[in-house]
Amino acid sequence: MKPIQSVTAVCLTAASPARVRKGLQGFASCRYGDLTLDGIAVRRTRDGRHVLSFPVRHDRNGNQHHIVRPVDDDARQAFEAAVIKALGLDAEAAS
Repeated sequence: MKPIQSVTAVCLTAASPARVRKGLQGFASCRYGDLTLDGIAVRRTRDGRHVLSFPVRHDRNGNQHHIVRPVDDDARQAFEAAVIKALGLDAEAAS
């Protein structure tokens, strides 16, 4: 993984029990450099890993457009690991 800027002020707004049963743990927000990132879904996969889903908007045709996302898989892995670690979730399951 390549180094990333510091991820700070990470917090999680927990999902409802019904949504947790379906895998959504909640929504994270954090500081990344001079940006505040919000609305990042924290999910638990069927095999127990924690993963992040980045916010999207839908146009009138139903197409998704990411609001913010990592530039490549290395950046995604590094950012995901930093957020999951800061939230105190099982880092081993996240890799």
